[in-house]
Amino acid sequence: MSRKLYRIRDWDTHFENSGSRQLKGTPRWVAVPNKHDGEGYLLLVVAHDAGPAHFGAWNVILQVASKCVPRGTLIRDNGTPHTALTISIKTSFPKEIIAAALDRLVSEDISWMEELDFDTWASKHLKGHKETPVSEPKQERAKRPNRPRQSGGKS
Repeated sequence: MSRKLYRIRDWDTHFENSGSRQLKGTPRWVAVPNKHDGEGYLLLVVAHDAGPAHFGAWNVILQVASKCVPRGTLIRDNGTPHTALTISIKTSFPKEIIAAALDRLVSEDISWMEELDFDTWASKHLKGHKETPVSEPKQERAKRPNRPRQSGGKS
């Protein structure tokens, strides 16, 4: 079974600028166009009941993609592709919304992202890549807030 790799279409054209191209290490921001009258935007946001949620998912996907190497390709630090679950864990955004947004973002109508075969991509871009079995990370448990320790003395 081949794994999917998601990549933002034309990342360099739409989400990089002279400032971002000079950044060393992990960026703290991503340049996002503010055009709200394009066909892709209207199809994403207006033409679907969950459109505004999918637009929110698009923005967290962009933020995650901006920290990936190469930028714009949803690849994890361990060299495996991001999934809706891993993006959800990283951003605390609902997995179901991210999954639905990914489906719409790669669709012919919107086409802001592309879906590639991971092993084909990795064989060209990752040194020493060998096809590995598909596995999803375990859902992390919510961390409990730190509570002040009670004194050890008895009353």
